Amino acid sequence: MPRYLVLFTSGGADIGEPSEDEHKAWSVWKDSVGDAIVDFGGPTIPIPGGASGDLVGYSIVQAESLEALDEVFEANPHRRQGGTIEFHEIIVMPGD
Repeated sequence: MPRYLVLFTSGGADIGEPSEDEHKAWSVWKDSVGDAIVDFGGPTIPIPGGASGDLVGYSIVQAESLEALDEVFEANPHRRQGGTIEFHEIIVMPGD
């Protein structure tokens, strides 16, 4: 099944520390998508000399198709916070 690196970006929004309600929304979303999550991931912070500060988190998920991937993220709370989500298919290298 294809796997995807999911990058959560601020999209210019001020995405600070999640509130208790936002933590709960993430937990509900995680439970609702079940086995689609390979690695829930976590928040990120930029390091000096590294990438821009727009990247705020990541996950790795699996989905049978792009349509299924869209369904997994339809109710994801990050968009409600004003952020954006990028999807990158993970290519399996020969020998892996």
